[in-house]
Amino acid sequence: MSRVEGTPNVLLEAQALGLPVVGCDVGGVRSAIQSEGPSSGLVLPEIISATDAADAIEEWLPEALAAPAKDRRNFIRDRYSLSALGRNALLSYRQEATF
Repeated sequence: MSRVEGTPNVLLEAQALGLPVVGCDVGGVRSAIQSEGPSSGLVLPEIISATDAADAIEEWLPEALAAPAKDRRNFIRDRYSLSALGRNALLSYRQEATF
């Protein structure tokens, strides 16, 4: 559980391996965690007690473990692969050119 985060590489790497992830809503965590479907990760509030975090994880984890790992891998591929990086860069340049 972090109070400060930039790019949460460990969350990205875990999802790329198909693992469910949990993180506090700081820095880039919310945008790095899959947020739709049964394979969604869990985003906890920025400030949360260890007991409340454990309770939330205990409730969420069984369904997360049963969800398809491929959905998490696809989320990362679609957003963070080299082809996604290139696509987003080109889109950004196109938007800049329209000003």
